[in-house]
Formats: sequence, structure tokens, C-alpha cells
Amino acid sequence: MRKKLYFHHLMLGMAIFMSSCSENEDSIPANPGDAISFSAATPQSRTCYSDSEWLQLDWVKDDRIGIYSAEANALTEDQDKPKNAEYKITDIYNDKVHEHHADFAPVGDDGLKWGSYNDHTFYGAYPAERIVAYPDEVDMKGIFQMKYMTNQVCSVSSFENSVYNTTPDMKNAYMVAKNTLPPTSDKHVLLTFRPVMTTLQINLTAGSTSSDIGTGIIPEPTTITGVSVIMPGALKDGKFLYNVDNSKLNDGSVLGGTKESVFVSFDKNGERYIKLKPGEKISFLVFLPPVFMDGSAGDAAKLRIHTTGYQNYVIPMNVNLQQEYKFDIKLPDFDPERIQPNNWMSYMDDKVYVSQLSIPGSYRNLQSIPAGNLLNMGVRALDLRSATGDEMNTITKEIESFLDKNSQEFVIALCGDVSTVSSTRMNDFNADMTLANARGKILVINEGDSGITFKDYKNSETAISTLTAIGKYTDRAWTVTYCANDNMLQSEVRSSNKAIYDHIVNTQEGNTGIVMIPYACTQNVVGESGAGMPQLFQTYGDLFTQSIIDCNFKFIHQFANK
Repeated sequence: MRKKLYFHHLMLGMAIFMSSCSENEDSIPANPGDAISFSAATPQSRTCYSDSEWLQLDWVKDDRIGIYSAEANALTEDQDKPKNAEYKITDIYNDKVHEHHADFAPVGDDGLKWGSYNDHTFYGAYPAERIVAYPDEVDMKGIFQMKYMTNQVCSVSSFENSVYNTTPDMKNAYMVAKNTLPPTSDKHVLLTFRPVMTTLQINLTAGSTSSDIGTGIIPEPTTITGVSVIMPGALKDGKFLYNVDNSKLNDGSVLGGTKESVFVSFDKNGERYIKLKPGEKISFLVFLPPVFMDGSAGDAAKLRIHTTGYQNYVIPMNVNLQQEYKFDIKLPDFDPERIQPNNWMSYMDDKVYVSQLSIPGSYRNLQSIPAGNLLNMGVRALDLRSATGDEMNTITKEIESFLDKNSQEFVIALCGDVSTVSSTRMNDFNADMTLANARGKILVINEGDSGITFKDYKNSETAISTLTAIGKYTDRAWTVTYCANDNMLQSEVRSSNKAIYDHIVNTQEGNTGIVMIPYACTQNVVGESGAGMPQLFQTYGDLFTQSIIDCNFKFIHQFANK
């Protein structure tokens, strides 16, 4: 019998609620209409993993919890009030005197009230900000509908003994609780929260690389912009229905046979990347949704390390993941003979609409890196409007050669005249095109194509405004955003690139469309001479390019034929 490999593994025999034994028989009964007091029960943390010593995630003041009870607010004067309320953590106790760890207080004026002298059942979920719908007694008995975010950020908290330690964003550590007990006026309703998510601790150590400053092919140290876990299943519509009573996802919450990713990035004092020298390590947590997979059927999850340049690190996770799991990863040593293309499209689902992708593009007239090198470093759109004749034929052959070796990718050629491109791989774009339709093709487009909007560059502010609007699109249209003028100075490019890059890694929500980047993939360029010496200008082109690629792994996609 094939064994099932689970991201979320909760033993069904484990109770996820505190029994009423904490409320002793001498408790004073509460009257209907009295306010209900809530607290977090022991153990001394917000989570309850299996006696884990390496993973303890404590409550933080003002953490918010949603609580529901069908029996609450039942008096005539309360019947129009909802049977759910949002609470926040107020007092946190670290001593052994208290029988609970943290007190809750209602957010706003009204909390829940006792509705009768009968037993009340309470359901709780964290974080309250992600609750889309509470349980009810008809359609969603014992079920929370939760919004799911695939973009997670870990803050770098320290650097000791060559190790970067991080603090996770706890808004991604979903938890639930349940308790049934009679009304009492002198006791708190104690809730023990159990984790819904699978928590991975990843310890990532850098190997050595060779340096090539001129092209940025293999920069040293290794620049890591994030890590994604690519799952063989996606949550429907970016939400999930979790049944607290039976400790599992509700049927229909998961789209089987569909790849989705969870992306984790880093924030080091405002820098959204980590540069690891050989032997240096970063340790961080990833919270995965309770999506199961069958590893024996070849559907193992994959861990992808996102780096600038040619490097492409992907590690299959062929293990039985428990609720908490450790991964120790050593990046291999790299040299120019072993470089790999950044074939990021290969890890995306066939049913993703092409127009929902974020595509990094390159200005041909602003840099001299060969087209083949740009494609190997992740660029997928080339501005060829000024290329003609033999030059266009040479570039087309480079594109075809790349696609011959990377058949799961596609390349966009922006041309002034479509007739200048001659290739058996040419294909026309349409709004319903999926990645499956586009793989291995050259999509040739020009400024007159319908369904495609071209946004000229005025300044970084207008480019940022355009990208913000694109991230909110729900229709399947494509926008090409230019991020430079033809004659911009290197110093102007640096300032503009950094401003747009900062927006993408800190603020952008949703895809970016096609973004034409000046000095794409390039870390530095030689600028004008000063005092007889050439100057190096940091262009942010390498980070800018990778930030666009990363958007494809950070945000939830639209899928065809759900």
C-alpha cells in the first residue's frame, strides 16, 4: 500500500481542545448576559508542537484571535449581535502562579456573552486578520474559512558565529482551538491553540562560487533573494476551509495536480536579500499549508533557492514531513563549467495564464550582454526594436538555442516589425494563453498588438504607479512597463532602478506584467571617468531582475480549467 506524504500531519487521536476539568466544581456559575473572559492555556507558548525544544513560538502582545460560539449572545437584547468576536492578547504571564499564559480582551466594544446556563462550545482561530468566515450551525459547523498568503518575510535578528538568525512573520502560523464547558463567572475560558501549518526549519549554508564581475554570471558572495517551497497542490482561490472538529481541511479546499509555491524572503535592516560568503549560514522558518501529497507517485515538493545570476538550486523534499521538520541544506560549490540556467518557468504550473506572469525584460541598447547570457540569468523578454537583418537573425538563433535546451521556458521578443523575426517557434499571444501553450515558443509582439498596453518611462514614480495598478488587475491583459529612457546616465539608472526595486520587494502585490529593466542582471557597470579613473556604478540590475522573477513565486495565480 502506498504511503501518503503529508504537509500537515496531525494525529487524529490528539485532542485539540482543553477539557472543562480546568474549571473546578466550586466555580461560581455565570448568568446569561455576563461577559466571557478568555485566556490562552498552557503550555507556555502560543503553539503546541510535540514537545519540541527547538521550536517555541511565544505569544506577542496585541496578537489577535477570532472566537466563535453558537450558544453565545442568546439573550433577546443580544440576538442581533454576531456569535463571533475578535480578541487581542493583553497580559502575558511567564510565571508558574497563573494557570494560563495570556489574557484576551475584546477588540472594540462588544465581546461574547454567556447565552444560557447550558454548556458552551468555543472555537478559536489565529490570526484573526486572516479569517474570511467563522463557523456557524448550518453550513460551516466547526469550520473556519481562512485567507492564505503565499508571501512570507523573515526578519534577520542577529549574525553570530557565521549564522544569520531570523524571526518569522507569525501571521503565517495559523492555529485553532476548541473548548466546551459550562458558564462560570470566576474563571477564564482556557483555549489551547494547535498549529494548522507544517513548520519547516531550514538551515542554508553557502558553498563557494567563482566571481565574474563583468557579466554578473556567478557573483561572490552568493546573493539569495528568497526560498520557495513548490507544492504539488494549491489551495482553491487562495483560501482554505479548516474543520476544527476533525482536524483537517474540508473536502474541496485543494486543487490536486496543480503546482503552487510558498515564498520566504528576508529583511536585513531594510535590505531584502542576504549575501552569503562560503561557509556562512542562514536559519529560518517556513509555514506550509495543510496540503498533502503522494511522494510515491512522484509528486514530492521541491525547495528552490532564489539567487541572482545563473545559479539554479532545486532540492526535492522526498521525506515524510511532520508538523515540524528540519532541513540542513549545503549549496554546492560552483564554477563556470557547472553553471546552470535560471529556468524559473520550469517550476510553474501549466494552467497559469501567461498574462498573469511577472516577466523581466532587457533593453538591448543599454547593455552589451549577449542574449543567450541574459536568458540563462532569467530574462524572458528582449527589446529588439532596433535590431535588423543579420543582427536579428543572430539573436533569434540564440533564443532558439536556449529554448532547445530549456523546453519548459518561453521568450518574448518585442519588435518594431514582426516580419523581421523568422522562426518556426513563433507564436501569437492571446488573453487565454496558458503556460502550457507557451512553453518552448517565441512570443513576438509589437506596440500595435491588441490586448497589450505599453507604458513609456517618465520617471520612477510613474513606473511604480503602473506596477501597483497591474498588481490589482483581475482581467487577463498584458502591460509592458519601460523603466528607463534611451539616453539615461548610469547615475540616473541606479537611482531609478533602486526605487522601483524597493517598491517591488516591499510593496508590490500581485504580478508585474512585462518589465523592461535597464542593465538587467548586471550588478555594476563602468561609467564615466572621474579624475582619469573609470567609475563603477551599482545598477541594482541583478536584484531588480530577480525581484520580478520572485513575484511569480510570492503571489497566488489564476489557473485555467480549475
